[in-house]
Amino acid sequence: MRIELSCTSLALDGRGSRIAGKPAGSLGRLILRAAVLDVYILRDVRGFGEGLARDIFLDPVAQKMHIDDPGVPDILPDWNLLVEVTYRAGVTNPEALTAREAAGLALDRDLGDEEIVQTARQYAFE
Repeated sequence: MRIELSCTSLALDGRGSRIAGKPAGSLGRLILRAAVLDVYILRDVRGFGEGLARDIFLDPVAQKMHIDDPGVPDILPDWNLLVEVTYRAGVTNPEALTAREAAGLALDRDLGDEEIVQTARQYAFE
């Protein structure tokens, strides 16, 4: 399961707003608008479904959730560059550890070694 969370509108996306209007360095272009999405990837987590995902990860007032469907076109329809950043293998990812613990608590069990929880961050630009 791949979960992508975005703000309900670009006006609420403070991280994207800080990026917008700045030069894109080596791209040699100005970033007109930007959006930042949080990504949670759960592989082989038994019993974890959309309902639990909404309960654990979504703030329904300020965020939209997309499950196994790209969220960028919804928040920034005219995007033309997308960068996804994640932790390297072997590097501690505290956000993934917290997400893994939350999933285990919601399922009322410890997750097995074969049940993978990862995180990433997407930066979409126009």
